[in-house]
Amino acid sequence: MELLQNRRYKPRKIPNNYFHEIRMLIESIIEVCHEGEVSVHEAENIFHKELLSCFDYQDELGKKLYNLENGIQEEDDKNVEMPYCEESPSLFSPEEIADFEEIEKKWDIGDTEKALNDMENYNNFLIEAKEKLEEIFDSADYNKKRKAKIKQQIIRDGLQLSPVIADNTNIQTSQMDIAERSISILIFQFPEFAKDYQLLKKHGFLEKTKTGLHWKKTKQSLAEYFNDVKPKTWEKMKWNAIEVTFREKSLKSSLSRNGNAFKETSEDFKLWLEIKNTRHGK
Repeated sequence: MELLQNRRYKPRKIPNNYFHEIRMLIESIIEVCHEGEVSVHEAENIFHKELLSCFDYQDELGKKLYNLENGIQEEDDKNVEMPYCEESPSLFSPEEIADFEEIEKKWDIGDTEKALNDMENYNNFLIEAKEKLEEIFDSADYNKKRKAKIKQQIIRDGLQLSPVIADNTNIQTSQMDIAERSISILIFQFPEFAKDYQLLKKHGFLEKTKTGLHWKKTKQSLAEYFNDVKPKTWEKMKWNAIEVTFREKSLKSSLSRNGNAFKETSEDFKLWLEIKNTRHGK
């Protein structure tokens, strides 16, 4: 299937119907999963890879927007000839050429901002799609239909026991760098983090480095953030993945005084809540 991970569009060239079509494709995958025709496990792996690719593309667009707004020329734009300047230099004055360039810059900024907004909406759509798959997986109806489908395959193809293992938390290093694997682990366990990722980066809470993810605020605010976004179904917080990813120890204890009483909320986390509430219009 050709999802976002297999293609890249320049902001101005993203077709208006692209996201409509890809949403229909994803919704159709969910429907056939519900009927047991397709494994939820396989579908979730596809959606997960798509979400990682969505993060990656948002990073590209974010860098492009920053460069445009700050007048930084990208490598691809260097040594690009301006036909109307080179071939017909007498048609436009330097002032007119400068005006054309400013108009082009405004168009590029607008197109990039729109693309970023489209990708943010798509990001949230993917998270919702993954949540629907989880609901299907817990359904007795799905398991009954899926088992019937597997029985049909066994009768048709004979006995085979070779399921494709696609563990999102153990993607090989050759396929993904350290930072991407860190993101992969956390979005698999913390769906809310997937929604907040770009906002955390934008406001200086988080950065992606070659050695992994780096939390730029206090250790207490890191613990407070993930404690706040942990899935409601968890009885206990799973600190290990966070501590390994951010190279921190004893995050649980940073939430309380001697492990007995909760500390005052950190200023960093208060700031984050204000940013998030403002972002969502609360």
